[in-house]
Amino acid sequence: MCGGHSRHSPDDANDETERAKSGESAARGTMSRIKKSVGTSAWHPLWLLPAGYWLWLAWACMGDWISVADYNYGWFVPPLVLYFLWKRFERGAESGERGVDSRGRISDVGVQVPEGRCQEPDVSQEAIAGGEMRVESAQGCKLRWLAWMFIVVSVLVIFPLELARQAPMHWRFYPWVIGFSALSTTIAVAWLIAGRNGVRKFFFPALFALTAVPWPTFFENLLTSPLKGVVTAWSAALVRLAGYPATVAGNVITLPNCTVGVEEACSGLRSLQTALMVGLAAGELKMLGAGKRLVLLGLAFVFALIGNQIRVLMLVFAGIRGGAEAVAAIHDLAGYSVLGVLLVGVGLSSHLLGHAGQESDEVSASRREDISDEAKQIVTSDKTHAGRVAGAAVFALALISMVLAHGWYWFAAGDASRPVPAMLVPRAGAGFVVDKDVPTAVLDMMRPDEWSYIRAERNGLPAEVVGYHFYWRPGRGNARQMYHRPDACMPGAGWRIDGEVTRQTLRIGDRDIAFNIFPFRNPGGRWLIYWASYLNGQPIELEFETDRRLATEKLWEFVRNGVSKHSYEVAAFVLPDHGRTTNDAVAVNAFANRVFQRASSGLQ
Repeated sequence: MCGGHSRHSPDDANDETERAKSGESAARGTMSRIKKSVGTSAWHPLWLLPAGYWLWLAWACMGDWISVADYNYGWFVPPLVLYFLWKRFERGAESGERGVDSRGRISDVGVQVPEGRCQEPDVSQEAIAGGEMRVESAQGCKLRWLAWMFIVVSVLVIFPLELARQAPMHWRFYPWVIGFSALSTTIAVAWLIAGRNGVRKFFFPALFALTAVPWPTFFENLLTSPLKGVVTAWSAALVRLAGYPATVAGNVITLPNCTVGVEEACSGLRSLQTALMVGLAAGELKMLGAGKRLVLLGLAFVFALIGNQIRVLMLVFAGIRGGAEAVAAIHDLAGYSVLGVLLVGVGLSSHLLGHAGQESDEVSASRREDISDEAKQIVTSDKTHAGRVAGAAVFALALISMVLAHGWYWFAAGDASRPVPAMLVPRAGAGFVVDKDVPTAVLDMMRPDEWSYIRAERNGLPAEVVGYHFYWRPGRGNARQMYHRPDACMPGAGWRIDGEVTRQTLRIGDRDIAFNIFPFRNPGGRWLIYWASYLNGQPIELEFETDRRLATEKLWEFVRNGVSKHSYEVAAFVLPDHGRTTNDAVAVNAFANRVFQRASSGLQ
């Protein structure tokens, strides 16, 4: 040593050069093998949890997909979700898209990766060549704990949520809780196992799956009711502009020889839900950037409104030419026209938006990544024994929770869980005619097992409807019919609430029946609809501005008694309101006994 400097022989320099080359070669070899081996994340027991959640969500939504025409499109959403997920994995493999796992490690086949702590990034060539790279910061560590928190909470809510969902109280709050749990669990598991790359792959398909979940009733009415009024007003104005007389009452257009409703009773503006699904799907198929997807979604809603306008005009002009029979004949074709306008409009718009930028933002960004960014985003799967055991345990707990929730109803017994037959039946005679001439649209929506209209008799012939009776035999899913109430359905026929909803008990035969009294006003004056609804023989008390009480009023009673199958009954009659007071109770009670009589079965 001389002058504080060390001397290196040429052999030492050559050794260092060889070691550097060897390290670089090993790093390149490791990177190359990783690129070939981790196009998708390896199997992990945690994936069973989000898979189970999505199956649970589909199960919870199937009733609406089957019985509610507005949500028939829901059957198309699961196949599209799987297709989008497959395409995202395929595009990731083609573009060399990489990601990091939640512990910030990369691994190759046959390379053992030890547990790493949260620490500052280490992206040295030695770390890469050694088969390990810790790139997780303290923030990444917090995100990993947050992901596990979401997973644990989602599992803990399974038992009480499914216990409440099995009770005969159909509330759309339940599918949305399941849906958001499925979404958060999917993102959490994707982050834990495949890092940012996994989140990118799964986020949109998981979010798109929520388009199949029925909208909450209050939101559906809040959005669709004003739009139906706009379409009705525009249609009537265009008809008058064409030289034909047309008047509007609610969502009904009255023509010289018939009436045309913008939508069937209680129905929403059907194409809006479909427009949301179609707009999001088209943006994904064309791989548009976020901004263009928002534009396309807005255009989809515009095309939905245009399609509905065309549909109503088709029905109106058919009614002008051929009356009610012509309207009925063209009804289905007019409905398909909405879908046609929506699909063609969104298809052309997505094509034009796609050509406006040749590559999506996501694809362009992934192709611009350099090797260091790629190294920081390599996908791997946490193959540690502890991680797999934890994943298996979490899924087992979720499965046990679901089995216990259903087991409570499977093993519950006793008279309290026995569904109740109908308590009332229409009374023929006494100036009334009972028939089953109920509009097909109403039957398709309500799907009762027994139904009757009670009509006034004029010269021996049935005239206007003065009452109706519907009954659903014991089964699951009947509670959704509680949402078809006068306050929700009658405004579509031009009737509006005109006062406070009250309650009165009437004596029919030897049975007390609780009726809700709806005050309505239409062009013909003010009317009172006396409406009674019974679930398993128990009267339903309602709050008519929210469905919260409707869904929870008897929830604990049904859960405690293990009741999941139930009967449902609706009886109603209409009276003109001539300033009625409590002194008219005797007259109203007498009229109710002319319309209905006590059934031979039912609660005694």
